[in-house]
Amino acid sequence: MSDPTRMCEVCGASANLRDVGRGSLWQCTACSHVMRDLDLCAPRRADAWGGSGIGERVRVDRTYRRVRTLVRSARVRRVLDVGCGDGALLRRFHDDGAEVVGCDPGMLGRPLDATLDAQGALHACTLDELGDVGDFDLVLAVHVIEHLPTPNLQPLLNRVRPGGYFYAITPAADSRQIQRYGSAWWMLDDPTHVRFYSADSLARAAVAAGAQAAIIGRPRDDSLLCDGLSFSNSVSDRGVPLATAIGLAAAAPLVVRRAVSATWSPVIDVLAVRAGD
Repeated sequence: MSDPTRMCEVCGASANLRDVGRGSLWQCTACSHVMRDLDLCAPRRADAWGGSGIGERVRVDRTYRRVRTLVRSARVRRVLDVGCGDGALLRRFHDDGAEVVGCDPGMLGRPLDATLDAQGALHACTLDELGDVGDFDLVLAVHVIEHLPTPNLQPLLNRVRPGGYFYAITPAADSRQIQRYGSAWWMLDDPTHVRFYSADSLARAAVAAGAQAAIIGRPRDDSLLCDGLSFSNSVSDRGVPLATAIGLAAAAPLVVRRAVSATWSPVIDVLAVRAGD
């Protein structure tokens, strides 16, 4: 098969197979969106991983602070977290006085936040199964949209009140890390990561879903483990022993590189404002 192509699921332009070492990914020639066929680019592990320990607590805190900075002085009275996990991020908004609702079909298999669980704020279901719970000032989708069966963000934006906010963070198709590590990139370890947005494709998807504006950012301090674990994967591919220890030891200078150039961040985020009726 020579020069195979398919259509980009976001913008409709042609996508070509991109060799990433041990496998290939479909990448759009127009918006750089990446689509993953697991038969062409196999994962390194069998299950998704939702983070754990102090690193996850730091990430949740940094995400909360970033969202608060982005929405600035806007009144956030109702918050929905899609893919809420154990409810740790929602708890921050609850403690601010917001009414909160979270849904996640798996809940990451971790003990739920006791306060939110007791209040019935957390639901073990998908967004479609959540039912009518009204609209929200802020809808969150943190490391969620890369797992969804389609790139259609409209079901998420539909839960936002007119003039309200949608925030998502997701692995970046145009990160220099995927260029550097190829199939060793840690974001490809997860078998449920089926697409990767670029700055262009994420903005397009948000506007197509009903956003009147979409601000794209590149957080420098999210998924910090990705740097060292990607390096570890690349070392393992070369047969070097103690790859994980080597990778984590190498993480510090890699993180410094993020500070110099945001394009080295493995993630991208969007703050979208829903258009008014």
